[in-house]
Amino acid sequence: MVLFSDTFWENTMAVNLDQLYEEIKADEGLVTNDEGESLIYRCTEGYLTCGIGHKIVEGDAEYGFVEGDTVPMDSVKKHFEKDVQTAIEDCRAIYGEGFDSWSEERCHIVTNMAFQLGRKGLSGFKKFNAYFQEGAYGGAALEMMDSRWAIHQTPNRATRLKDRVLALADDPRG
Repeated sequence: MVLFSDTFWENTMAVNLDQLYEEIKADEGLVTNDEGESLIYRCTEGYLTCGIGHKIVEGDAEYGFVEGDTVPMDSVKKHFEKDVQTAIEDCRAIYGEGFDSWSEERCHIVTNMAFQLGRKGLSGFKKFNAYFQEGAYGGAALEMMDSRWAIHQTPNRATRLKDRVLALADDPRG
């Protein structure tokens, strides 16, 4: 089980953080050495990254590190907490107050996308977002697959998330 801070839990009531951690970890991966230490690596877009998909930016303790350097697991967890909170805030900004009333699965799908794409990237999926908010999951699935993200960047992840979007049509909680 992942240990998150109490304030983190208070601000993320629409999601199951332990489940979301496992979902995003499976999608992003966690690059480690033989000792189980997290390693700095380059993501599919070529950015230095650590932990569970954390793009290293100026201000991070790891800024200036090079590919292959190690990162303590407590830093990995802190980055993940911050990055998930940012993704949830991005979803609230994009989808409004309704986000917190959606089913857990619905929230997890777009939080996963926001984690990877950021607010600007997810906001760019205008037709997907409109369909998704309306509960028109077939249209949403088509729109998400008609993108550079699905075709070139991370097609396997996009396909998994598309399948989950389509499954929402059969879920009465939507």
